[in-house]
Amino acid sequence: MKSCMVDWKNEYLAQDITYFDHVSKFVDYLLLPAVQKDNQPASISEEDIDKCIGYYVSQGQILSVGSMESHLESIKAFYNFLIQKNYVKECPIISAHYTEFKANLSDKYNLKEPKERTWIGNDDVKMILDRLDSYFDNSDYDKMNDRKKSQFVSRLSLRIYIKLSLIAPAKKAVLLALRFCDFDDEYRNVNINAISIKIPNGLRHDITYAFNFVNEKFNKSFNSKDNLFDYLSDVGDGTKLNLWFYTFLKENNFLDVPENTLSYPVEIINITAIMNLVRQGTNPAYISQLSGITIGSLEKKYYKVYSESLEYKNKMNKEINSEISKIDYYNYI
Repeated sequence: MKSCMVDWKNEYLAQDITYFDHVSKFVDYLLLPAVQKDNQPASISEEDIDKCIGYYVSQGQILSVGSMESHLESIKAFYNFLIQKNYVKECPIISAHYTEFKANLSDKYNLKEPKERTWIGNDDVKMILDRLDSYFDNSDYDKMNDRKKSQFVSRLSLRIYIKLSLIAPAKKAVLLALRFCDFDDEYRNVNINAISIKIPNGLRHDITYAFNFVNEKFNKSFNSKDNLFDYLSDVGDGTKLNLWFYTFLKENNFLDVPENTLSYPVEIINITAIMNLVRQGTNPAYISQLSGITIGSLEKKYYKVYSESLEYKNKMNKEINSEISKIDYYNYI
């Protein structure tokens, strides 16, 4: 007997593979002998979503709040597609109490909160940038299948976001809200948090390449008020960006990403950029304005951590001794 949810899943994933793993898991759950709701889409309820989370927790495949949220977001995205196609009338996850629903699931299944994010080494950053650039240099979009084409388009946004966050580590929401009017006509400067940031030639090339590609392949135009990332690949609130980043890292065996999730926060790139500014002795007031983080929070999260590092202590010892030696009585001592 044919399964409508299986058919719909295949139709959905043929055009968007962002949530491939989680949507597949959801439909696999509906196919279980104890569930058998793959042909009963109208009867799928929020309780079924709850039980689906519980099932994958018991299987060791959902172990954290992050992976649970990724699973829920994938189901919502899948249902948005089904609603647009008039296959179903509504999503079983009720938007009105979505935050409460997630919190209840987290408590019910004793899911772990995500750990405090740390920064990565500059060698890792260079490796990520090099592999992203190599991906586009060695890919032929026209010869790809639908799944690979979707990945290609998503990585256009991923590459631009990562490079933007390295030169202007503002909060993710600020970067994702950038509009075309925030750039000058030739994409040599961008205005972020009231600071004019110069765009390196490499990033400028990536931006113009992405725009030309989307315009040519999808015949999409834009005006000055349009959102940059939505124009490229419908990034939305950034959840997809974390999924794309995870897939890229996993594919290239970078950063030892955990096995129990399908999402990895791109914020680690922003944090790395801020830590580099701190290490270089950049005025904290400037970092605060650019990043949108208060000076107090910068001191707690970045300066305190850096001040406890061996690098800082060695630098402090060297600079203090150098400054003391400049005092006019030093030679007498």
